Amino acid sequence: MQRRSRRPVLTVCILLAAAVFAGMAPGARAARGTVALMPGHVYQGDKENGPVIMAALRESLEARGFHLLPEAKVQNAIRAQGLNLSMPLSLMKVQRLRQATGADWVVYPRIVGVGMGIKAARPQATVMVNVLGSSTRAYAYSWQVGYEFDAREDPETGGALIIDRSSADAAVARLMKGFYERVK
Repeated sequence: MQRRSRRPVLTVCILLAAAVFAGMAPGARAARGTVALMPGHVYQGDKENGPVIMAALRESLEARGFHLLPEAKVQNAIRAQGLNLSMPLSLMKVQRLRQATGADWVVYPRIVGVGMGIKAARPQATVMVNVLGSSTRAYAYSWQVGYEFDAREDPETGGALIIDRSSADAAVARLMKGFYERVK
């Protein structure tokens, strides 16, 4: 009677358990990596446009399989580095923020302006983004879009133009399209 070794079975079970545990661990990374999403500053236009565009950007990244770091962690790193988001930041400062948070990517959005253009029939939101990664070629993507939308005037702010969520979603889709194609 031949006796079989149970080691191969035991080894396979241990490897499977380790793989399952690693996938469930709180610090496990998403398939696309972790993202430090910087708050989007509104340079021109009503400040209420910032949260609408940021919510669309956050949802878009999560839907594409990215894991967003907690906002508090990103805010703490911004404060610790003394960054002033009301002024444009150099890519070197943005890269240092990525390193400080430990993220795979940092997404630096700016709402350049929301309002009526000179020859525009409808209001336009102009949004810009830079994305930096952790590779030696860290500068990954930069894009700017101008997206026309149907105005929703806010009576509490004297008729300020506020972008609606569906228009913000469409603007973010155009804004991030090239980045998503690069990281397929």
